[in-house]
Amino acid sequence: LYTFVLLVISTGNFILVTSLCQQPVRAFKDEETEEEHFAPRLWEEGSPKRDAVGPCRYLEVFIGAVFFAEWVARLIRAPRLCDYFWSGWHAVDVLAWLPAYFMMASLAMHGSCFEYEDERQTGIAKTQLALHGFCMLRLFKLDRFVGHMFMHLHRVWTQNKVI
Repeated sequence: LYTFVLLVISTGNFILVTSLCQQPVRAFKDEETEEEHFAPRLWEEGSPKRDAVGPCRYLEVFIGAVFFAEWVARLIRAPRLCDYFWSGWHAVDVLAWLPAYFMMASLAMHGSCFEYEDERQTGIAKTQLALHGFCMLRLFKLDRFVGHMFMHLHRVWTQNKVI
């Protein structure tokens, strides 16, 4: 049950950060340069949108830490460690926490960066946003709770390969 709740929170957090980081699309004004067009209108210091991104990224790291603890528990409880390592479930469990680990490293080195401040921070912010997106790989963990959907999809695919 806690896994499902964490997945729902993680998905909501992803949707929130994605909506916050999106620059609104608007038409070019007369004689407006590209630099002026993409100026940081919503990213000024103290902007509520800007201030909400950092805590959301730290929430992802916390959720990743919970999934890391679950992965360690699965390693300890595995009857045959080698079988677990080569199973698809091991890959799913690692993908649930690994992006958050890299996010934590980026946050520790650079803090929560925002786009449109300078070129270096823009690159870091895009990396952090991509890592945030990779956290959505956690949704594969739902397969354990919904009747092994991917196993059934694989079976249907192999049986109907000719079509």
